[in-house]
Amino acid sequence: MKEVSIKTGEPFQERVLPDQTAFIVLDLPSPVAEKIKKLRGEYDPKRVLVPAEITVTGSSGLGAVLPGQNIDFLTEEIRKIAEKNPPFTAKFRKVETFPGTNIYFLALEDESPFIKLHEDFASSPIRFKESPFPYKPHCTLILREANGEADFLEKLSAKIPEEEFTMDMLSFYTLPSPNECELLSKTILSGK
Repeated sequence: MKEVSIKTGEPFQERVLPDQTAFIVLDLPSPVAEKIKKLRGEYDPKRVLVPAEITVTGSSGLGAVLPGQNIDFLTEEIRKIAEKNPPFTAKFRKVETFPGTNIYFLALEDESPFIKLHEDFASSPIRFKESPFPYKPHCTLILREANGEADFLEKLSAKIPEEEFTMDMLSFYTLPSPNECELLSKTILSGK
């Protein structure tokens, strides 16, 4: 027997993750998020539309969430992991680049709570694409064209937020295009 909608009587349609890049991230809180967006606006305006976050799955370590999985199942698994992990404080350390790229990102003083969360996802039933890169928690600032500006890293480093902030919100996004995000769910870290 097929499930049907109570409202319409139409057959129930399973919500399946589309064939788009999908990430699980920790949202940066205000006012740090606004400072990141301001930096992006100054140096890489296309990235202003992308949320200010630290990727937990999708760019390194575990790859993007594998398409074709049930969205309600994924949301529930994310919620279970959020319930096991308490909010934690973080602070940016410095601006770095990934070797051989013009990707500028903010590295963190203490990566351990991010790594723990990443490992929880690795042991979950959620399926991920493979990634050739080890997990590096970071906040991407700029995807930049090479221009030979030798002191750029120093200029950018002088503008990074220096305050501690609390990480307490997991979000699940797809990227329909490189500079556009679609939010699928948000879950508060609530572990003790």
